[in-house]
Formats: sequence, structure tokens, C-alpha cells
Amino acid sequence: MAGLARQVSAEAVDRRRRRFYALGDMDEDRVAQLEKLGMIWSHFDVAWEGGLSAARGWAAEHGPLLAPLDATFQGYRVGIFLKNARAAARKAQEMEQQRAEGLPVELSAGALSTSGVSSWKRSTRPGALAGR
Repeated sequence: MAGLARQVSAEAVDRRRRRFYALGDMDEDRVAQLEKLGMIWSHFDVAWEGGLSAARGWAAEHGPLLAPLDATFQGYRVGIFLKNARAAARKAQEMEQQRAEGLPVELSAGALSTSGVSSWKRSTRPGALAGR
């Protein structure tokens, strides 16, 4: 049980470190020390690089990067990676168009952008939720 507590605690520390790093609130010396130990600052970036590397490998073997959905390269699901990347690109274009039109933009986590915050607050005040 003590090992689990140490593991959970270490994970919490790593989350805090990533947050401070992302905010630019971490001393450069500490950043260098953590990078020397192999700190992963963004799991998203690591996953993206892995997918991109597999896509490059698939393209080197098969030509243009028009992989079918079930395409794989060394066990990595390149077709799924490309489908998700294309969907994300379409979503980003839609969001940019909405911003250009001055409309509220839903972020990927499902929250509204700051332009929609006041309407969100109005719709979620306690009386509004109770139907009062």
C-alpha cells in the first residue's frame, strides 16, 4: 500500500511540474534538470510525434499518405492516426471560421471560449438550473 501512495504522490508531483512548466513559472535550472532525466512535458506531443513518425514510415513504403483506415506501420495504427488528424484539422478550421464571424467557440474539452463565458454563467446560475 505504501508503494501505491508513493506512486500516486509522484504522479501528482509530475502533474504540478507540467503545469508550472506550461505556465512558464518553473526556474530554467529545474527545467534543465528534469529534461536531463527525460521528463515528458506533454503526453499529447509524444503521441503526435509517434503518429507522425509512423505515418512517415508508412508513406516511405507505400507512397502518398492516403492510408486506408486499417493501415498500420510497425504495429502503429496509421489509418486511425490520419483519420483523427484530419478530423482535428477540420474542427480547427470550423473554429477559426466561427471566431472570424464573432461566434462563441467550443473548445476541444467542451468548454466555451471567453466570448461565451457570460452566457454560460447566466445559464448555470443556481436558480436557472432549478428552473426558477
